[in-house]
Amino acid sequence: MKRHSILKFGGIVAGVIMVVFGVGSLLLGINAHNTVGTELTREAIVGSADMSPTEIKKAVAEAGLTNVPIPSCNVANKAIKTGTDARCFAQYMRVHALESSKGLTYAQMGRFLATADPTNPKGTNDDTSAVKDEKGKPVANGPRTP
Repeated sequence: MKRHSILKFGGIVAGVIMVVFGVGSLLLGINAHNTVGTELTREAIVGSADMSPTEIKKAVAEAGLTNVPIPSCNVANKAIKTGTDARCFAQYMRVHALESSKGLTYAQMGRFLATADPTNPKGTNDDTSAVKDEKGKPVANGPRTP
């Protein structure tokens, strides 16, 4: 075979491989889209009444939180059926979690209730500083423990 023929054949093979990878990627994307839709429908998630920018701003203000990003989307009383809806719902869930923990993230909360202030969701990771139950074991920090 001539060098020209080899290069021409190599180019055709490379092109076919690229098309196969493209089709495979497209099929994987379609499958992922369908899986998300199916799973969201199965879970039957509906946004709560306060999952609108106006309502959540009020809730954040009442909780005394600052520097909490307010979602711009709205899923109030709406069935969550798409990935976009699910992302929006998750943003509101984060705000709700921050409200219940007085602005602390999961990683900022201790595993146990602190003896110094058992009402503070910050808690403690030091079991010697933790509130103890009747068996002498540290009490889990409720806002952190689902």
